Amino acid sequence: MFNKKMEAVKSTIENVIDAVFPSKYLDYVFSGKIEPEDVVLQILMECCKYAHDTVSDKHSLRYHLQRRGMSKDDTRMVVQRTVKKINTFRQAEYGIRKAQSGIELEGLLAKNMCGIDEKIAGYEYTDFQFWEIQNVHDMKLVDVIINGQISKKNFKNEMFRGCADEYDKTVNSFLSQTGRGDCFDVFASLALFTLEWKYAFDFYYEIAAEMESNKIAQIPDLQKRCSLFCGPVALFSRLNFIDSRIVGGTIHTDSRMLLLRKKFIHEFVCMSKEEFEKLTLQYIEAMVVVSNILVRMTYRGVNIREWFVINTEIEDWAAVMREYDVAKCFISNKEWTNKRIRYVKEIYASIHTDIKNPDFRS
Repeated sequence: MFNKKMEAVKSTIENVIDAVFPSKYLDYVFSGKIEPEDVVLQILMECCKYAHDTVSDKHSLRYHLQRRGMSKDDTRMVVQRTVKKINTFRQAEYGIRKAQSGIELEGLLAKNMCGIDEKIAGYEYTDFQFWEIQNVHDMKLVDVIINGQISKKNFKNEMFRGCADEYDKTVNSFLSQTGRGDCFDVFASLALFTLEWKYAFDFYYEIAAEMESNKIAQIPDLQKRCSLFCGPVALFSRLNFIDSRIVGGTIHTDSRMLLLRKKFIHEFVCMSKEEFEKLTLQYIEAMVVVSNILVRMTYRGVNIREWFVINTEIEDWAAVMREYDVAKCFISNKEWTNKRIRYVKEIYASIHTDIKNPDFRS
């Protein structure tokens, strides 16, 4: 349950949505499976994540390594190589998005280390970011997804199952820590939110299982469907034709409404191209509402996300994240038939971008 502070924020967000967006528009957005509660809960989760990421202490790699007793040179070099790999892929994503949309997302770029002051300060990471760095190196599934190996023919089913089992054990290990306090609950929620947002492994498993149960071997517009639910998106709202002041043009964001997208697994698999196009338009508008509230809404005279930075603490984030319950996205008892493996590999093949040749999608 929300605490009193978060309940008050939730109520205000609901009122602002009703006041700002035209009633006919909201009737359209919420005329199917999407409900106002889905949108409001996503907004609260985004605000909490933003606040956590903003206020968390940042330290150098050396600090994190020494704190964990990992200061040996060989360990430090492994971590530094991992950071370099992450930055290479983020640089590639920056270039791809700029080429596709003309939008420069500077947050994707590595920190400028050209000046002497920057070199002295070094790269700085929060505890959570350092955990992400370790994941890229330590979790084989993440690595094979990033480098595209998961979709290759020589990535055999036995290798796939081994990576999937390791992933499940890792997720189970930090989910088992929930209930021990706010710190544990927030970490587990953010860890699974990050993994499922960036790699969508459990979502794609559910897609593959749905394909097998419905005897569907191919999904039309697969790449487009994956992007709608799991990828970077450029949103052009119908509100631009009603009142452009509400939206202000195209919105560039990430599609990561993890709980909401689970409602559409059957439609993802079974809808025709024409039917899915209608669903796409409605889902886009739900993301538009979320994005607009995060960027434009003020709460007590301050932007909603910045208000969270100033006025919320870990107990508030934990209250929201328990309600969001991202653990619902995790399938702990996956059954990897050969068909399901093939379908998931095909999904990753459709969305993988070769960083050496970004225009080529393997």
